[in-house]
Amino acid sequence: MDVSVVIVNWKVKDLLRRCLASVYRETKGASFEVLVVDNDSRDGSIEMVLKEFPEATLIMNNTNRGFAAGNNPAIERAEGDFVVLLNPDTELRDDALTAMVRWMREHPEAGILGPRLAGADGKLQPSVRRFPGLADQALIMLKLHHPLRKLAPLRRYFADDFDYGKAAEVDQVMGAAFMISRKCLAELGGLDERFFIWFEEVDYCKRAKQAGFQVWYAPVATVTHNGGESFAKAFGPKKQGYFNDSLRKYFAKHHGHLAAFAIMLLHWPSMGLAWLAQAVRDARSHNHAAYPQFGDSPRNVDKQNESFFGGGFYGTYRMALLFFLLFECVSIAAYLVPSTESPVYLMVMGVALVFALFQPALAMLLLLAELFIGSQGGYLITYGAEQGLYLSLRHGLFLLIVAVWFAELLASTLAGGERRKKAWDWFRLMGKRRVLVPYALMLVVIVFGVARGVLLGNRFNTVFFDVDRYFYFGLFPALVAAFADPSLRRRAVPVLAAAITSAVLKALAILFFFSHRMFVVASNVYLWVRDTRVGEITIMVSDFYRVFFQSQIFILFSVFLAALLFAYAASTRTARARGALAFVCWSMVSMVLSLSRSFWFGGAVATFALAAILVWGRARAVVWKRLLFVGIASAVSAVCIILLVYVFPFPNKSGQVSLTTLLGERAFSLSDSAANSRWALLPKLVEAAEKRPVFGSGFGTTVTYKTEDPRLLASNKTGEYTTYAFEWGYHDLWLKIGLVGLAIYAWFIGAVALPLLRAVRASRRDYREADLGTQGGQKEKAVLAAGVLVGLIAMLATNVFSPYLNHPLGIGILMLVGAYGLYGAFDVEERGQRTEHRG
Repeated sequence: MDVSVVIVNWKVKDLLRRCLASVYRETKGASFEVLVVDNDSRDGSIEMVLKEFPEATLIMNNTNRGFAAGNNPAIERAEGDFVVLLNPDTELRDDALTAMVRWMREHPEAGILGPRLAGADGKLQPSVRRFPGLADQALIMLKLHHPLRKLAPLRRYFADDFDYGKAAEVDQVMGAAFMISRKCLAELGGLDERFFIWFEEVDYCKRAKQAGFQVWYAPVATVTHNGGESFAKAFGPKKQGYFNDSLRKYFAKHHGHLAAFAIMLLHWPSMGLAWLAQAVRDARSHNHAAYPQFGDSPRNVDKQNESFFGGGFYGTYRMALLFFLLFECVSIAAYLVPSTESPVYLMVMGVALVFALFQPALAMLLLLAELFIGSQGGYLITYGAEQGLYLSLRHGLFLLIVAVWFAELLASTLAGGERRKKAWDWFRLMGKRRVLVPYALMLVVIVFGVARGVLLGNRFNTVFFDVDRYFYFGLFPALVAAFADPSLRRRAVPVLAAAITSAVLKALAILFFFSHRMFVVASNVYLWVRDTRVGEITIMVSDFYRVFFQSQIFILFSVFLAALLFAYAASTRTARARGALAFVCWSMVSMVLSLSRSFWFGGAVATFALAAILVWGRARAVVWKRLLFVGIASAVSAVCIILLVYVFPFPNKSGQVSLTTLLGERAFSLSDSAANSRWALLPKLVEAAEKRPVFGSGFGTTVTYKTEDPRLLASNKTGEYTTYAFEWGYHDLWLKIGLVGLAIYAWFIGAVALPLLRAVRASRRDYREADLGTQGGQKEKAVLAAGVLVGLIAMLATNVFSPYLNHPLGIGILMLVGAYGLYGAFDVEERGQRTEHRG
């Protein structure tokens, strides 16, 4: 037999039919057999081959094994003197196989032959390349082969000087129509199955030449190649992932592990660019229904996606967690190597700009991601610090996204018609939900506080840096407008969960470095934490350190919601219930390790509020038992995890610590330096606020008090300290915006919380039994409303001692709750409350 035709198919039934028809129609001068391998297409391809081409040999796989592993079983069964690997998206012309067989018999030194490839329009398709090198592949992975196509490494790799009108020996030919001699197969065997897709034919050409065979291109036959239709079914980022994986394996095999490591380092920048390109393509096609770059499976995209914890949660969570961990590494690297800080900052801002222009939901998600882990806002990358300009990533993202949103709003307004109406939907929605007026008055309070501070003689730079934190209120309209996209509402929650997971991992890593006296690492980490204002690292006893992040407020806010989801699960054995339990246990690690009395106070108040709701709702015993179990299990597991990290014997540790004693002393001791300083500040704050109690003294107002903070005493032996930033949150507000401003702020908070309060009031009987039922149903909304309300109460209680309502962290929580409430995430129906009460 002259030739065996091997075709691997995956979900391209119609193209396969045309390919097979061309093989049988156009092969007249040679004896041949056809072997079709189906990689679990499930699109009717198998039935079509059996019915329409019964003479073909059919091999059926129960999974998609890829190109190499798909071809090899057919190659082993092939009986021809030559084997041609043919893509299902090709069509033969003019007895092409006969011409290729004839040429190969005339050139016995050739082990591999590639014909001329042409597109459906008849135009030549370049099919010859030289073997890949590190420089050209790096440029391709970073998408620079488009704008920099004339660079020498790229021109070499793409063989721009090759003459397709003549036969020539080459490095490699494209695998769309890939003829191999029997002698070559006997020596080399089949394709390397480590390559799932891509580079398997490059590897085979490389091995053939190493074995002494020649690889040839010859235009003696033309094959129509419709161009990657089978693989086009994969998402862009997924396609890039396959490419990167195969390229790394190729370099490891033929260029060594150092070259493979270089490819591995380029993987995530390459994937980031692929996701960015996918977002732009989605925007151009107006496809806002799904974002496959976040790992969703098509079977998860259904109506349940509108649920608070809808489909695609774990795919988004995994991808976000990976990015958070990568960003932590980038932040530390940029801090340790200052020359990389500005380029990385500008690159992130460039990505944010593209998102803001083409995918506003993704831009807002990026902004929220920074907020979830950004603590005081100097986190990750700061730009221009050496020149005296402090523009953090939070500043940059905020200014960019709000500016792009406002420009779009202005353009839509000027355009008029339906575009203008749609652009102002957020305004009408806020008005309908009675949030617009208190929000507008809150902006007036901020402007008034700035003017009052300046007029009363407060230093201008102090006024600016004081009010800077309130500017985040300006994000609310853009956030509400962005939340019109349901994909953002779906993905904000798993991104928050990933941020919390990352924060706990970071806290445990810091504890390990410091408690094990790994000073080289610990010193750099400490400087990074201090200078980027991520949080605080304080030694307590016997090498045990307190690790506190301001952004842990999101953990305190979220943990009650997760606990309620577990308590009200239809079964505690479901993946959802187990995930909620694991989340609470993991989050409690951070709450314990923070040793924050403010958090503990907020948690205690929220616990009483939760108990009150359940008592009022007459919750069944099973709900109470599950909550008790969550509390005990999370506390025990948190202590065990912390102690395990503390005593883990690498390097060996000899110090011992009683964590329970430490927690008790921290909770009930009010005589340490931090507590003494805070109590010393309180009467001074009250005294200053009473001078102008109604309208306040404006932003930038300072108070002098005596501190016992050892860090401040090191530079000021008297302990006299003057500042405009205070620990007592409500007293801070009273001093600067007065009782009138406090009343308006309370009105705004009430407007944000009103949907939660209504949902709780209308859902009394929903809090009785543990059975959430269907996602997105009435009972789920009632439980979510209760959990978010209790989390909000925890944050408001924490603000008594630690200021969060004057900071993007607390303001961000208010805006998120408000945006979810505006879109009805917590809306439930009023259902016979009076009758139920009598019953």
